[in-house]
Amino acid sequence: MLQAYLLEGMLKSNPEKMVHPDYPRFKKIISGIVKKDLKRFINYGDLTFKKGKDAIKIPIRNIDIPHFRYSLGDEGIGQGEDDGGEQAGKDPGEHYFEVEVSLDEIADIIMEELELPNIEPKGNEQTSKEKYKYTDISRTGPDSLRSFKRTFREALKRQLTSGEYNPDDPVISPIKKDTRYKSRKVFESPDINAVLFYVLDVSGSMYPNMQIARRIARVTEILLKHTYKDLKLEYIVHDTEAKRVYNEEDFYRIDSSGGTFFSTAYELCSKVINEQYNPADWNIYVAQFTDGCPFDVDEGISSLKEKLLPNLNAFFYTQIGDKIHFFYEILEKEFGEDHNVVKIAGINDGKEVYDAIKKLFSKSDEKK
Repeated sequence: MLQAYLLEGMLKSNPEKMVHPDYPRFKKIISGIVKKDLKRFINYGDLTFKKGKDAIKIPIRNIDIPHFRYSLGDEGIGQGEDDGGEQAGKDPGEHYFEVEVSLDEIADIIMEELELPNIEPKGNEQTSKEKYKYTDISRTGPDSLRSFKRTFREALKRQLTSGEYNPDDPVISPIKKDTRYKSRKVFESPDINAVLFYVLDVSGSMYPNMQIARRIARVTEILLKHTYKDLKLEYIVHDTEAKRVYNEEDFYRIDSSGGTFFSTAYELCSKVINEQYNPADWNIYVAQFTDGCPFDVDEGISSLKEKLLPNLNAFFYTQIGDKIHFFYEILEKEFGEDHNVVKIAGINDGKEVYDAIKKLFSKSDEKK
């Protein structure tokens, strides 16, 4: 029983190695499912990043990763008749399970399906710096890096091979030669400075649109992280005044019953850029979310053109709601639809998030 349990644990912890011939095919199937259902996923799916990993969990229906099943005695695991008198149900059930898809894989799928251009860094030449991760295993190392799981696994393998393992007395006793240590793998990583400013209108009229803004912001982050692995995020909220926020949770929770000024937000963005992000060294992006009803139209346009745009790689403006005819049209008239920095999209509800992403990222002078 212990042997079967341990082997099953190994499979779950590292399916790529335990079912090597099938796993690449499985990943290809998952990619096909995501592509087929991409619009629904972007408009309604869970875009929460998995904590500690550059990945998203996606629910997949009616498919499972190849795996072993073990009988723990006389019980069968097949599909024969049940001696217990219970009749199996005739209706098929819906089965879902979650798979992790890396941000790079999701970005590749989105860019391919929406036919988006690659995002190319601008400014300083790209440099590389040495980085490392503890992804390898070694036979030598300090006690602080001892891998208890791998050591235990080596001991089990040795006892199974030598016949020492006794299922009636399942004691696993590692010896010195079984000990394994975590070892770092050194690699060269592109060192490209990039920052994305999220600018959110938190006036009272924007409250119903917060989740739509969050969804577009998440896809924007996924696409930019495809190019800039160490993308830095900045958060600015505004009504008639603008202020800097230092974490995502607070950013989306703040609301206000006040009016809306754009110039204050643009000026605060410009101030932070001048103090912390030299445009000669940084690739700078701004993504603004609003319902497009500022009281300071002329001042807003002036601040945007004179203080902010000269420092940016791209300015993504998303207007959410039914007032598309207002500031959206002013930007469209001022900059046009094919401007190399200003990208604008207007949507009425969450069903149009997919279309907004395509509009924000497809019209670009950056090469495919």
